[in-house]
Amino acid sequence: MTDFSNNKAPTRSKWWLAYAVFIVFIELLGYSVLLRHPDAGVLEFLSVCLSVGLYAGLFGFALSKSIMTPVFWHAFLLVNIVYAHIYAYFGAIDLYPGVPEAQKMVGYIFSAVCYLPAIVALCLYGRKSDQAWLPNNSKVSDQ
Repeated sequence: MTDFSNNKAPTRSKWWLAYAVFIVFIELLGYSVLLRHPDAGVLEFLSVCLSVGLYAGLFGFALSKSIMTPVFWHAFLLVNIVYAHIYAYFGAIDLYPGVPEAQKMVGYIFSAVCYLPAIVALCLYGRKSDQAWLPNNSKVSDQ
């Protein structure tokens, strides 16, 4: 349980930070292959840009630091979810070439399960009552 009686900003579980580092590492591996693909286009580069923002929010949540505003993070989460569907239908690169459809579906489900904590974190980070937005917490955006 978090103790709010002292003047220090509350901190989150170390699990969130470990998850953020792990998922960024996995993304870096994936993007190192994706962006070198000959068919990489605008959607792939836009995906990198959105991921950078997503992980900035994830680290802000994990470290309980306020970055931007709660409204921004809810809007950003919505844009990311919509973009993920757009990329799934219009992306030029087959992420699983030569793999049967059933195995592709397993890969998609595994990816969704891995990214579910990031989606939950951004949803929680976008709440005005989140501990990152408490008055005694330092604001990164005001510096």
